[in-house]
Amino acid sequence: MYRWVCVWLLAVGLASPCMASDSARELMIVDALQAIKVGELVRMEAAGQAFVGLYTEAEQVANKGAVIILHDMGGFPDQKSVVSLLRTEFPHYQFSSLSLQMPLRESGASVAEYYDLFPEAVARIQAGVDFLKKKDVNNIVLIGYGLGGLMALAAQSEKAMELKALVLISLPVPVSEQKAVQTLAMLKKNKLPLLDVYADKDLADVIGSAREKRVAAKDNPLYRQLRIDSEEHAFRHQAGLLSKRIYSWVSRVALSAQ
Repeated sequence: MYRWVCVWLLAVGLASPCMASDSARELMIVDALQAIKVGELVRMEAAGQAFVGLYTEAEQVANKGAVIILHDMGGFPDQKSVVSLLRTEFPHYQFSSLSLQMPLRESGASVAEYYDLFPEAVARIQAGVDFLKKKDVNNIVLIGYGLGGLMALAAQSEKAMELKALVLISLPVPVSEQKAVQTLAMLKKNKLPLLDVYADKDLADVIGSAREKRVAAKDNPLYRQLRIDSEEHAFRHQAGLLSKRIYSWVSRVALSAQ
């Protein structure tokens, strides 16, 4: 599988010299994903750009829907521990999972340098939604972690995709004038059910902006903020609890929205 994916990525991706995402880093990630034992490596395309995802079917016939999962800055579709756990756990609970490779900058790039990649991120998320729609999945929940959470919020704010809900884990509130990363303005605009999750020992900007996010979303009765205690940004200690809390909320929202 690795050979055909790499050839395809080289043909479609590296042939586009103006492409902002770091294709060489993405090829290295494809190599690392060959050891994956759960899920299927799928090739995708958005705006003429090639990328991959990890798709895992729900384990039971009665499928409740699917989750699209977006990793944190500089990560990949099986990033430990949050992304890997969620993408492998949800299929046990009758939700298929599609974990997407999001655009990358070169190693060492700052978070501000990632903001120009948001148009590419939005296109990839839409491609993920289209992928699931072709499989007749209607209950789609978008889950984003860290910068992936900001990309998820920006995508829904810009395109109003066919989603049932958003789950944003460790959502940052950047100090930037770029429209695509105005977290509080996008929270005010959002009307979808939204679960805003963070750890009590999370990154400083995530913790420091928790109240601002609650205030920004106060007019959305479907907004809920959840703090996981005794945990930090990587959720290494209670990742199982994180997964269960998110699944419980997603299951209620997806079923009630049918």
